[in-house]
Amino acid sequence: RIEADYYSTGLFKGGKLLSICVYLSELFFIPQFLFFYLLPCKDVSKSLKLRLLLASFAFVFMTLMFAGRDGIVFWIMNSVIFFLLFKKTYNKNMIKKIKVGGFFLCMLALIPFMAISIARFYVTGTGSFVESISPFISYIGQGPHIFCQSYIVDPMSIQGYEMSSLSTSDIQNLQLHLGRTFGTF
Repeated sequence: RIEADYYSTGLFKGGKLLSICVYLSELFFIPQFLFFYLLPCKDVSKSLKLRLLLASFAFVFMTLMFAGRDGIVFWIMNSVIFFLLFKKTYNKNMIKKIKVGGFFLCMLALIPFMAISIARFYVTGTGSFVESISPFISYIGQGPHIFCQSYIVDPMSIQGYEMSSLSTSDIQNLQLHLGRTFGTF
């Protein structure tokens, strides 16, 4: 309710500015690509490289604003891809700096990522670790179900288990089945 009141007043009235900002933030890969492309260039200013790096965080900040985690995941995945794409153009010292900086940024991004994950999925008062993380495991298994719903396909079954939400007993039965199939699990 408070968010709806905030977005219906001032600059966000009608949500037009917010919509424009959200759409523009999804172009984060362009400054990220340019950052990795221009990184070995000595004639490009460090200030421009820093601004490109900061601009590439637009989608991360936008998703964090809505308590989402996908911006962090996409930024990391794109960074790895761009690093591997341009790795041959970097010298050994630069590769080491990129790896250290990337590790630091990943550890920094892990803080809000885990905070959002715990707030979303941790169940208090269950008494058991497996029961407290079962909603998270169930969330991981929703991909095929959501795909089936999006493309109007009957939900697939695996050994009689519907792929929508998994309970703790479903996970334990699946572990038993995999243990019998592939050996000790």
